[in-house]
Amino acid sequence: MKLQHMTAFLVAVSIVIFGYTLLGRSALPGYWSLQTKKFNLEEKVASLETEVLEQRKKVNLLLNKTTHSKSYLEQIARNEYGFIGKKESLLLLQ
Repeated sequence: MKLQHMTAFLVAVSIVIFGYTLLGRSALPGYWSLQTKKFNLEEKVASLETEVLEQRKKVNLLLNKTTHSKSYLEQIARNEYGFIGKKESLLLLQ
């Protein structure tokens, strides 16, 4: 009879330890939380890599002397800085 009680006690203790290990703060919930953070960070990295590629394209356009790069520079000068062309006039209406 004592052997059965001892076996039952050890099984119960093992179940409690296993449950605590599995469901404790740093076990499965912590793992799931880290998986979610990893997924979010991977999305952010992909977004930033896309932004880096776009910025590199802009830098290449600004450094090159092609007709496309000249039109890109002109577009930036007009849109961002309000410049006008050599043969253009600025008309202000009030």
